[in-house]
Amino acid sequence: MERLLITGASGLLGANLLLTARASHQLIAVSHRHRLHLDGAKCIQADLAEPETARELIRMHRPQAIVHCAALTDVDVCEEHPDRAERLNAEAPGWLAEACAATGTRLIHISTDAVFDGERGNYAEGDVPRPVNTYGASKLRGEQAVLSANPSALVIRTNIFGWNSQPKLSLSEWFLGRLRR
Repeated sequence: MERLLITGASGLLGANLLLTARASHQLIAVSHRHRLHLDGAKCIQADLAEPETARELIRMHRPQAIVHCAALTDVDVCEEHPDRAERLNAEAPGWLAEACAATGTRLIHISTDAVFDGERGNYAEGDVPRPVNTYGASKLRGEQAVLSANPSALVIRTNIFGWNSQPKLSLSEWFLGRLRR
């Protein structure tokens, strides 16, 4: 059974990936502040904003693949704390990509469609990114850091929506709350 390490395992995408993959993979679930408990997964807390954390995770758990979902996704917090957004969304993915390249670990890096300005829509892989906020710009720099350190990494630009199992609002829940008010 393949060992799969999922960062951001307490978030909307990470948690759903854990639930989907637990029947077919040996799972290592990495979260930062939210302590996880999931049958069929080794749940650990780690701070990916520290440069050596990625190397330590790979050394200790020897995953065959990593899905990097962890990010600072709150757009308002990114605007208020651009240094924190840069550290978590741009620098940390680069450190993870370097560690994966050094060990031959496959890396799937989850990015965002917010690297585009949204003016046109229906963006293709080759379209020029034009982020309009700190979140999108930091995620774009994260993509660049990943591909620079590890050209064989897979970068996925997506938009995630749904209901969050953690005590924080997903984007969908935030919109619904605003509409109700």
